[in-house]
Amino acid sequence: MEDYIEKVTAKGIIIRVNTQKNTYMLFKDNESIKNPRSKTQSIVHELPQVIFLGKEFEIRMSVSERIGFFEVIGGQIYIPFWIKGLSDVRHIKLPAYVDSDILPIYVYHFQAFHVGSIPVFASGMNYFVVESRIDREMLIRLKMNFPTSRVIIYRGEKDSFVDSHFSVNDDAVKIGSTRATDLVESEDSTYLEKNPSFAARVHLRRLHFEKVYEIPELYQLKKDDMDIILGYLRVLRKKSEDQKDIRQNLDKIDELIELFIVLTPIFTYEISEVERLFDGGIPTQKILVKIKSILKCQVELNKISHDEKKQRFYENVSSMIAPLIVE
Repeated sequence: MEDYIEKVTAKGIIIRVNTQKNTYMLFKDNESIKNPRSKTQSIVHELPQVIFLGKEFEIRMSVSERIGFFEVIGGQIYIPFWIKGLSDVRHIKLPAYVDSDILPIYVYHFQAFHVGSIPVFASGMNYFVVESRIDREMLIRLKMNFPTSRVIIYRGEKDSFVDSHFSVNDDAVKIGSTRATDLVESEDSTYLEKNPSFAARVHLRRLHFEKVYEIPELYQLKKDDMDIILGYLRVLRKKSEDQKDIRQNLDKIDELIELFIVLTPIFTYEISEVERLFDGGIPTQKILVKIKSILKCQVELNKISHDEKKQRFYENVSSMIAPLIVE
């Protein structure tokens, strides 16, 4: 694929897509078109991504044409798709935030899929369109791994509309009228015990910050868990701009972000990364004391699981941190 794709619309608008940065710009009468919703009045727009998941969907685009230009009608972008065995066209309708008669969208389709195989942009809004028969665990995993994405469960409608007022950071995935998190909590509490990142999401949704502090003491975490939990915390911090109850807890959120940033190289078991982390500055005493407690718990957890290598690693890190703590 070329680094840039250009297209001129029927209204004379020039669309220039940067395929390396997944952004685009619009020009009309030699002037760039701004996004009126952007606080910075940016002229560079993030390229949305629509990912169809399931065997029943049919997308009539080749792999080399994943970036499509779709018609805008009444402030909505119409992305066509088909259902296998049926001839009539269906549409996913996304909100159009800039004024143009067509707009670019990055489109993927996976008939068989697992979370690790899904390429998702670091920026821009991502929309997952999934079959109605998607199992609950897969739905939960999508929201765990892509907390800022919108999940659309397709139930046979000819046109499915994504509300333009939908908050991109809302973590509500609904099955019928029940939240996925509520399903897990009410029907399978053991899911929380086995999935630390999802447990963090549940606790944060309830603003139970003290329980999030406990997670590194209770679980043998992996780097993926750390990255996902940090993602949830950053999403929550962004929500604080609009929600007073979250804004009142901003100091706790910032402290948890600092804690998990420090813990991330520790849970990768690379002593050089830990040393490099402290070369950049010493964390606060409160954070150091918390890390000391976490390391002690991890030593015990790895004793139980008979993992002597990890046990020694945590003991070594603990010895590095001990002199930094002022008793």
